[in-house]
Amino acid sequence: MSTAKEWKDKGNLLVQERKYGEALECYSKAIELDPNDPILYSNRSAMHFNCCHYDDAIYDAEEAIRLKPDYAKAYLRKGNALEKKQRYQEALSTYKIGLEKDSNNKQLLEAFQNLDNLLQSINNNQHEIKDINDDRNLIEKYALKKNVKIYFLKQISDKSTLKGIIEEVKDGLIYFQDEHNKFHIINLQNVVDIKII
Repeated sequence: MSTAKEWKDKGNLLVQERKYGEALECYSKAIELDPNDPILYSNRSAMHFNCCHYDDAIYDAEEAIRLKPDYAKAYLRKGNALEKKQRYQEALSTYKIGLEKDSNNKQLLEAFQNLDNLLQSINNNQHEIKDINDDRNLIEKYALKKNVKIYFLKQISDKSTLKGIIEEVKDGLIYFQDEHNKFHIINLQNVVDIKII
């Protein structure tokens, strides 16, 4: 094959067969022959993403954007890779810029809304997470000492509680036996009373 289009077409066929590594090589060959085509960089970005090469996916998406600043799909590619790197605020900003270029792009809008909802949920749960950590610290301070048993109450609802003897605290969970010697595992949230016995 001697043209960028031929390599691109072969790459597209390999994508349909889910042969992402081979498709990536085809797009690279096409880029060597035509380094100014943003679609080639976008396609190769997608293959890097599918192969879990997220830094390379970001790089190629940025190249596509440099060549075509209003290329919405390239913003989507970059945002997706940034999310995989857990660079959530950068991803959100990338989606937002993409939507400024193409406000009707459904994929970009969906990606932006999903990530925005996730970040809002994380922020809303910060107080709950702090409470859980406080519970964990309080219990671990005593329950991990050798030869010490801890009696506890855990609020389940307005009308019911769990209570029992803690056997172990591990990974944010308490392992305990209830008054009937049945074994249970629960998280530490809403523990309301602790006594050394």
